[in-house]
Amino acid sequence: NVGSAVGASTATPPELIRDAMQQLVRIHNTKFDPNDPRVRKSHLRDWVGMRTLSESTAAWVAHWLTWVRANQPRPSPLTARLTEWLRANVPASDEPPSLLHGDFGLHNILVENGKISAVLDWEYLIIGDPAEDLAMFTISLGGQMSKEEVVKLYVECGGRPISEYRLLYFDLVYALKFIVPCENGLRLYQDNPEASIGLCKWGFTYTIAGVG
Repeated sequence: NVGSAVGASTATPPELIRDAMQQLVRIHNTKFDPNDPRVRKSHLRDWVGMRTLSESTAAWVAHWLTWVRANQPRPSPLTARLTEWLRANVPASDEPPSLLHGDFGLHNILVENGKISAVLDWEYLIIGDPAEDLAMFTISLGGQMSKEEVVKLYVECGGRPISEYRLLYFDLVYALKFIVPCENGLRLYQDNPEASIGLCKWGFTYTIAGVG
């Protein structure tokens, strides 16, 4: 691959960024039958009934709130404030949800001869707002492109227009998605002397990236 979740390992050629965006648009434009038995047997069965982006986003944030409460009996004030803000400020949109990768970035693509040969790591696959994937992709570029440039390229490649507010909102969703597991990683190392010190490094690195 060509980077981590928070930045590229080297300068990313514009052609490769465009290729990645075209792959992302293909994912978002993927059609599926909500009544397909394979869909019904998967975790997507809980999401196929969502009719609007607002509905799917509210459900996704509620999912994370449940996760926080179950795993962090005493969340930090910052985490608590962030989760409450996300719940109260879901973007209003009647657009239909799309299939999302859920963790699309330079860290989850393989490149061969300057072209993407595979997209990896599909366990976050969900149905929701394409702004979520764009927010993650922008983070993974590590400042090589602005949010405005990323959205412009996305639309050029066939994606639907995305408001600045939706993109900023999912920046905060990703802050939560970084902070929560990293705080848990730090706590696991603190509570268990035999735990890998890698949990500590991972926790500090990505918590800071998420807050930033």
